[in-house]
Amino acid sequence: MSTKPTKTTTDPLIEGAKLHFTAATEHIRKGCAEALITGLHLFALHHRASTGHGGDRQSFKFSRENLKKGFLEELTEIGIPTPTAYRWMNACGNALLRATVIMDSEDLAENLPEAGSAKWTAWEKALAEVAQGMSLNRLLIGTTKASTEEHRYDELLSADEEGRERATTLLQGVAEGKYTLVQAVRALGSLEAYDELRKGGGEKVRKDPVYLTMDGATGHLDGLFVKSLTTLRNTFAHWEETPAPARKKARELWLTVIDAMPADLKNG
Repeated sequence: MSTKPTKTTTDPLIEGAKLHFTAATEHIRKGCAEALITGLHLFALHHRASTGHGGDRQSFKFSRENLKKGFLEELTEIGIPTPTAYRWMNACGNALLRATVIMDSEDLAENLPEAGSAKWTAWEKALAEVAQGMSLNRLLIGTTKASTEEHRYDELLSADEEGRERATTLLQGVAEGKYTLVQAVRALGSLEAYDELRKGGGEKVRKDPVYLTMDGATGHLDGLFVKSLTTLRNTFAHWEETPAPARKKARELWLTVIDAMPADLKNG
């Protein structure tokens, strides 16, 4: 009975690659953990700026100017680019959800522990543990490609909170379904593209829109209502892939839809 010969030589290239890959993986995981914990600090800074040093909004006149003077100036002091900051904050929230430290992204602001407290330390530990269990392609949380929807949204949101009125208008247009994120980002960086979008896109007046119609012969439904339901279904299928800040704003819009819902739909 023959047996395979035992390999007695070691390929130095394989061994070297294995050694450096292991070291690189450890460094990447440590860097990811640091990025997630940075996101936690940034979230606390953002919350403090937007609520008035930890108070509630009723006692603090919130505006983008207050946020700009607070959080955005702090980002400059830290030296972190604004889009990266929002990306890491969002990654932090998702990691806390994954670790079941919070049960919903909106719980983060409501249950944010005091920095340096035992609960805060436990949250930092949970973030580090999540980083240890993530695959390499998920670890590069600060390097989203410019072609991704998440990157586009981060860019618009950052510009909005910097007080750029065009970004605010574009974000609203995206939320209302007037523009795609691709159109909005192009219009954000180009006045010509912005003018063209407004001229031929979302602000175009449509006469007599068809909201809901049915073919009397086939019973086939058509119209904006049907298309919107299809869009909703597709959106819900990818809900967890959407950045937490977008989901939070979408929830506010969704509640206005619920309030406006006809009685026969509510009771049906």
